[in-house]
This record gives sequence, structure tokens and C-alpha cells, in this order.
Amino acid sequence: MISATTEQMFSIACKAIEHQKAKDAAKHAKLLYHVAWSKYETGEDMRDPEQAFWVHPDERIGRHHPSFDGACEATKSEYNAYQAARRAEYNAKRRLEAAIRGIA
Repeated sequence: MISATTEQMFSIACKAIEHQKAKDAAKHAKLLYHVAWSKYETGEDMRDPEQAFWVHPDERIGRHHPSFDGACEATKSEYNAYQAARRAEYNAKRRLEAAIRGIA
């Protein structure tokens, strides 16, 4: 039987909230990155962020496209923000798992 104190349960709840916030931030950063990439591909400002996922396949810039390096450079700040958000999400998940293991 697992017995946890109120402090331990509160700590786990706080870490769960922190993890959820980190997940939401990573999702938002990913969307901003996709919007920036689509803006570079189409040259249009996406009013609706969901449009960023619906660029015509002929307009896509892939790894072997001549404009790939330019697209990477143009979206570098969004990409770095997305990677930082993913790391923060991963770390928040690890802290939550460690807190849960601590009461077992």
C-alpha cells in the first residue's frame, strides 16, 4: 500500500500542472515554427495558424530543395524556441515521474 503525505501529494499536483503548462508551451512553439516555415514557403502571412499545415505539396521546401538553407536560417529563432520548449517539457515530465516514484 502506498501512503503519501499531503505535502507529497501537493508536490505531485504542482509538478503535474508544471508538466501540462510545458506541454502547452511546446505545442504553441511548434505551431509558431510551422507558421514561420509556411510563411517562408508561400511568402504569405498566415492569418489562421492552422493554414500553416495545409501548404500545397508542390510549394513545400524539403531537405533537397535549393531554398532549404534559406528557410532554416529564416526560421532559426522559431526553431530554437521550439527545441527549448521541447526540452522544458521533457524535464517537467522527468520531475513529475521522479516525484511519483518518490512516494512508491
